[in-house]
Amino acid sequence: VVNYDEQVMQANHAIVSSLFSATNDFECPAEDVFEFYASMANPAKMHKFGYAPRGNIELINNLARVVTDRGGEVMMETEVKAIKVENGRASGVILSTGNGDVDVDAQVVISNPSSSRRKLDVLLQIPQGSMPVQSSQSSQSVYLALEPFATTTLEYFFYFPRPGAQAHFPVHVAENGELLAAAQPFVFQVVESLRESDRSSWDILSQQGSDEEVLAFLASENIHRLQLDKMAWRLKDKKFFGKVVALFKRRHVYDHTSWSYSLYHDEPALIRDYLQHSELAERCGKVLVSPLLDVEAVARQSYQHLEYRPLINSRVHQLGKERQIQNSRLHQQYHALLEQLCYKAELDDNDRLAVVYYLLVQDRVGQASKLFAAIDPQAISTTIQYHYLAAYLAYSRQDFQLAADHSKPYVDYPVQKWRQRFQELVSQLDEAQGRGGSGQPGEEDQLASQTRLAQQEATLQCSIKGKDIEIHYQNLELLQINYYLMDIELLFSRSPFMGQVTGQFGHIMPNRSDQLSLAPGSSQLRHPLPADYLSANMMVEAKAQGVKESCTYLSHQLAIQLSENYGQLQVNDQQDNHPLALVYVKVYARMDDGTVRFYKDGYTDPRGRFDYSSLSTTELDQVERFAILLMSEEHGAAIREVRPPKR
Repeated sequence: VVNYDEQVMQANHAIVSSLFSATNDFECPAEDVFEFYASMANPAKMHKFGYAPRGNIELINNLARVVTDRGGEVMMETEVKAIKVENGRASGVILSTGNGDVDVDAQVVISNPSSSRRKLDVLLQIPQGSMPVQSSQSSQSVYLALEPFATTTLEYFFYFPRPGAQAHFPVHVAENGELLAAAQPFVFQVVESLRESDRSSWDILSQQGSDEEVLAFLASENIHRLQLDKMAWRLKDKKFFGKVVALFKRRHVYDHTSWSYSLYHDEPALIRDYLQHSELAERCGKVLVSPLLDVEAVARQSYQHLEYRPLINSRVHQLGKERQIQNSRLHQQYHALLEQLCYKAELDDNDRLAVVYYLLVQDRVGQASKLFAAIDPQAISTTIQYHYLAAYLAYSRQDFQLAADHSKPYVDYPVQKWRQRFQELVSQLDEAQGRGGSGQPGEEDQLASQTRLAQQEATLQCSIKGKDIEIHYQNLELLQINYYLMDIELLFSRSPFMGQVTGQFGHIMPNRSDQLSLAPGSSQLRHPLPADYLSANMMVEAKAQGVKESCTYLSHQLAIQLSENYGQLQVNDQQDNHPLALVYVKVYARMDDGTVRFYKDGYTDPRGRFDYSSLSTTELDQVERFAILLMSEEHGAAIREVRPPKR
């Protein structure tokens, strides 16, 4: 006996199955069914629904007939093995058939050998019996604009669901409706499995070859072109893993995936290599020392030593409570070094050597010397840098013999940069000891070039020594001395830059003039002041070959030579003409706007030389004139005025 409710349910299922054949009748929403019945009572709403007389399954059958009539194939009850995804979108599927799976891609290369641009239409078709995959089409026409002498590549993808001989209609290229070229027809012999595997193909060999075949392939081929991840499954075998790593080391190849199996096999030495190349090393700070991972900033290129040559500081002494580094780039570099060293429990000798260099760049010679003395030269990896800094420090404290001992072994060093630096240092040692510079040839930096040119310039300096005029000259033959009587107190009261008023005497006839011949090969002349002028204040002007120098009849204790064009001065002892080192030099500058300001200070080097104009700033461009004070505890003080070097 069937009750009334069951009869109603069966009838409803039959109706739903016929109307909604594409949907399981038990899954059809009740809301849709009741709305359908309600619409039947109101013909005006019937446009919302429709049904096929033979059921909706007929729609699917008709669609299948359209596909087969056009050479396609509908595969029933076929398992979907994988879905292909490209750029985040499904581009196709791989089906698992009883005869296996075949997935093929075709590549078309088109070249334009002519000198004109070609507008082409390319017809592409997949082989018979194949199905397009990865967004390819069974047949497609591609418009292509090919530049002169250019080549382009087109790709399309397909796979064969079953074996057999499948003809491939070749690619055709046309222009303006006229066929230009076509490839040769080809027949694919599709098989269920390869009868012979291509042992020259890494894709096949990595999956099907023996361990010996894989190792032989890696030993002979370009490893950088191989997708090494394909053999990763083999690396679980410790013996094979060891052979692969040894082979890679011999060929200087590192593969991150291969080395990751060092964790699997617990190989500490290889784990260190793996961690050095891992992202973990980037998150461990600038410096780390551990059994499995060492992080060194220079090796990881997060920090590098920089050389500043030349870098000239404006102040030699600390001003204020804290030392200031005026050059912004040096300030940034020095603090980057300190930040790196903060990660270390203690400094090694290479760290100390780096700190010594940056202290010297800041003119902190005393601190640099103290730190340098603690360095063990046997523990230094940069030997030549050690000897150069050792020679530099010895030179700065006038230990010329020690400086020469460190320098002379590198005078003929094969690296040009270092050879020139040691040659320059030896030349300065010779000059500081009165033997003259060696004048080594070769490329020079700016400072060395200026020094060499300064030695060749015609220079003239005059000073009053007791009752004599002392002339120091270079590259001169004839000299004229003019005497101008003056009120020195009045002139000095008018302007601190006393040398400025000397130009006024160029328009006044001198009270007296003397003509002198200068001995060749000599650099010094002493000429007595006129006896009748000894009790007067006067300005003395020396002129020779376009060079003019003026001085006042005052007490001078230093022999000073100025090279205006190169911004350098030379201080010698007046008695024996010996270079004076450690003479304090303070320079003031009058700027273009008329203001007078401090410019720089420092000490003469062991050669008695001082560069009074160079700074690692742009202030020199605004300097109109320099006033230079030279002070020595033993030799007294003198004031000089000079123009800035020509730019």
